[in-house]
Amino acid sequence: MLFRTLSRERSGCDVRSGVVAVQPAEGVEAGFALAGAVLAILERLACERCVEGPGTREEWVHTGRARGSVIDGAGYSVQVVTAVALIMFTVFAGFFPLDDALIKPIAFALAVGVAIDACAVRMTLVPAVLALAGRHAWWLPAWLGRVLPDLDVEGTSLREAPEVEPKEPERVC
Repeated sequence: MLFRTLSRERSGCDVRSGVVAVQPAEGVEAGFALAGAVLAILERLACERCVEGPGTREEWVHTGRARGSVIDGAGYSVQVVTAVALIMFTVFAGFFPLDDALIKPIAFALAVGVAIDACAVRMTLVPAVLALAGRHAWWLPAWLGRVLPDLDVEGTSLREAPEVEPKEPERVC
């Protein structure tokens, strides 16, 4: 037990000493707390390594082909997703040999979660949904397009700018 009750009569607030006694979560409550912590960590890890969308989005902006951009974008990002997932799985699997009853299930859950996220979600489910949605996956309402800033990270607007004719420098002397 992590905490012991300070009052033998009842848990909670001991009126005589003014000390709060805390009982540890056991059984189902502990399982829910562990699952919640693991899901929160996996969500944060998934947000940190969100590399699938940019390659597909770049292809869509450059070619305008919905299905082809999903195929090409997934082809670009599959190596990165696999490498990152293998690194993270290996790090979490490094905690398996420990004899700590608290660390081992968390490490196992995170390793399996990362593997499922990489294989099932990022390399299978997301490209399939984008391919099925087609051009509708990239649709943006006109009012939202006017409100959001135009973040041209790839420099597409610079490539599409009209050509300016070069002028000869004027002689000063």
